Amino acid sequence: MKYQVAMPSQRIILGIGLAILLAIGAASIGLDIKSRLDTASVDHALAVLSKIADMRPLLHRAESTARSFAITGDQEFATEYQHTTGALMPALDRLIATVHDSPGERRLIEETRALVERQIAFNSELIRLRNVGDDAGIVALVSREDRA
Repeated sequence: MKYQVAMPSQRIILGIGLAILLAIGAASIGLDIKSRLDTASVDHALAVLSKIADMRPLLHRAESTARSFAITGDQEFATEYQHTTGALMPALDRLIATVHDSPGERRLIEETRALVERQIAFNSELIRLRNVGDDAGIVALVSREDRA
């Protein structure tokens, strides 16, 4: 007795092939979309890191010129401090604008901005007091800041 194996019809084979091709196409489109989203996320992260890297030298320069003025009283350091802090706040604003769509990042940078503004106000007052020769005012300002 011979067994006859039923062969699937040509339509069924073509249907299965088409389904496989559609699945591969859908997976390919999904991976392409994910790749584009990942690329956009990396580009955003690099833009934020670049702006932070641009700000770091400004922060260091502001801090060192304020200290240098406090130590030496040289007006050139005070002028450089004012110039540096004038460039610092717009840089922070640009950084905040870059992360406007991320509430967590924006909150962190706004908190940092508040700390930077506080330090700028402190150093500016210290420079003002040093310029007028108010040593008692400097001592009071520093002690008040230390307690805060």
